Amino acid sequence: MDEMWQRHKSFILQLIVGGVLFLVAFFVMRSMYGDQNDPEKVQAKNASLLSELEAKRKNGKAPSASSIAEQRGIAENAEKAKQVLAKRVASIAGWDVKSESDRKKAYVRENIAWILESLDSIDKTQKRTLDVFVDRFDRVPQACLSSLRDTARSVLAGKAAQTGKELDETLGLSGYPDEEIPAALHGLAIVTDLVARSLAKPGIEKVLQIRVSSRSSFPEQTGISFVSAIGVHMELVGEPADVVQVLRSLNAVAEKDRRMTVLESIDYIVPISQEEDTTKAAFNVAGLRYESGQQAEGR
Repeated sequence: MDEMWQRHKSFILQLIVGGVLFLVAFFVMRSMYGDQNDPEKVQAKNASLLSELEAKRKNGKAPSASSIAEQRGIAENAEKAKQVLAKRVASIAGWDVKSESDRKKAYVRENIAWILESLDSIDKTQKRTLDVFVDRFDRVPQACLSSLRDTARSVLAGKAAQTGKELDETLGLSGYPDEEIPAALHGLAIVTDLVARSLAKPGIEKVLQIRVSSRSSFPEQTGISFVSAIGVHMELVGEPADVVQVLRSLNAVAEKDRRMTVLESIDYIVPISQEEDTTKAAFNVAGLRYESGQQAEGR
C-alpha cells in the first residue's frame, strides 16, 4: 500500500483536489441558480403571497386604507402633543430642521440669547450683541464659551459683591471638547439664569458648588426618549423662605425665562444655623432639549 501511494500519490492528490473543487462549484452554482432563485418560481411565490394578503384584506383581517389613514392621523396628533409638551420645558430650537449643523446653530443661538437676556436683567450698561457671539461660535467654539463665561462671571460676581454675597465664580464650567460646547452653553444659560434669580433674593447669602455636566441621565431615569439633557448642580445658603421660593420657581413654565429649568432632584435641605434661621440646600437641575425621532435614533 505504501509503495502504491509513493508511485501514484500525485495522481491521487489530483483526484482529491478535483473532487473538492467540484463540490465547491456545485454548491456555488446551486446557490446562484437553484430552485430558490429560479425567476419563475420566485414570481409564483410572490403572486401567492399577494393573493394571500388580498384575501386577508377582503375578509377584514388586514387594515384598510381608511384604517391606515386614521392610525396615521392619531400618530401625527400624538407627535404634535409631544412637541407642545416639550416646548413648555425643553429647548425645541431647530427641531424641524433636517440639517444637523443648522439644528446645532439654532440651539446655540437660543442659549446665547438666553445668557445675554439674563445678564441684561442685571446690568444694562453694556451692549452685548448676539450675532457677535454666534459668529464667534461658528469660528472658534471654545473662544465663544470662554468669552461668554467671562462676561457672565464679570456681571454676576459684580452683583454678588455689591450685595455682599458669596458666589462660586467658576460658574460650574470646566473643559469641554468642541462637540460638547453647545450643551455647555445650555448649562451656562441655566446657571446664569439661576444665579441671577438667586442674587435677586435678599435672603440668599451664598451660591456655591456650581457644576455643569454636558450629559445628564435624566431621560433614561424618567423613560423620556424624545429629549436629551444636560445637568446643573448648585447649592444655596440663606433664609429658608427665599431658598424654597427659588426651588419652587424652577418648574414654573408660565414665563419665558422659566423654560428649560426642570428641577431633577434635591440632595438635601438642612438648617445650618438655628439662631440666624439659615438653611443650606443642594439641588440638581436638568436642561432638556427636544429631539425628533431621527435625532433620537442617531444618539
